[in-house]
Amino acid sequence: MKNEKNFLLFCLLVILVNLSPMASVLADSSSASLRVIAEDEQIIGSGTEEVVVDPDKPILVLTGTPGTTGALSKINIPDTVPDDTEVVLDFGLLIQLGSPYLQITVTNELTIVRNSAIPENNFELVIPAGTIIRDTDATWDGRFILPSVKANNSVNVPEITGQESIVKKVIEVGSPDLKLLFSKAVKLKLSSQAGRYTGYLIAGAVFTEIINICENNINPLVADDSECKISTDNDLIIWTKHFTKFAAYIYMSVSPAPLAPPGGFSPPPRYRESPVKEIEQVEQVVEVERFDIFDFNLLMANWGSTTPDNPADINKNNIVDIFDFNLLMVYWT
Repeated sequence: MKNEKNFLLFCLLVILVNLSPMASVLADSSSASLRVIAEDEQIIGSGTEEVVVDPDKPILVLTGTPGTTGALSKINIPDTVPDDTEVVLDFGLLIQLGSPYLQITVTNELTIVRNSAIPENNFELVIPAGTIIRDTDATWDGRFILPSVKANNSVNVPEITGQESIVKKVIEVGSPDLKLLFSKAVKLKLSSQAGRYTGYLIAGAVFTEIINICENNINPLVADDSECKISTDNDLIIWTKHFTKFAAYIYMSVSPAPLAPPGGFSPPPRYRESPVKEIEQVEQVVEVERFDIFDFNLLMANWGSTTPDNPADINKNNIVDIFDFNLLMVYWT
């Protein structure tokens, strides 16, 4: 009987190889699993501590002891991997049935760093040691998407009367089709998004704004299936116990256009971003100033000038440009 089973297994391997000539077959004795490995997949052994993602193999298939992530502690995604390429950590051979869900335990603290030539597309994800990752209904296939940039129009953020919403960054983490939960809070860093609104979108649900502010950036208290946010330096940090699709966005206040001054010039509607540190700094510069047709003429006469201390340079950045014009409209008398 044992020889018959071995013969059948051998036949199955031969069939799989012939069906997939461009792939290899992984037979993992520790997890008692068998699967075809495609060209775009990279095998990660249980003793591997650090992985640098190959641009041609963005799917990392983890092997080893079922229910754990082995020695893996860092994944580095270089900037040679396109920002919108989905890099996947595949736990499919290792996830185990819980009650009533599928799960895996992160053995060591796992840090995922995604690098990009575009600074705002740099991301960092830190999963604490001992964290259990699970689904909610035992349908998870084990695929875990590492931070990947998605189109800004892939989410619809809440609308506010009198303001225009503008999505600045969307990233997907986890699974696009279901919610993944964590037993410990996970840290997600969005570079260059400090001070902006943020929220998340779960498949089949409406976008939810994150309103909770973390009490610190080291070990904040996060309730089950919840999250909080905090800005540090120029970055937006999200501590969360669930993963789906996250977005950073802003609102631009739209004010009615001021009355046209003599001469028939009709100023456009006025926009102000809320909140934006740069705008707040500029408002300090022009806090007590009001502008009229003479200031408009001065601005037009100096358009494009980079002369220091130019009186038409309202925001004091050493160039007379559209931003000075916008401020002139905001403070038009």
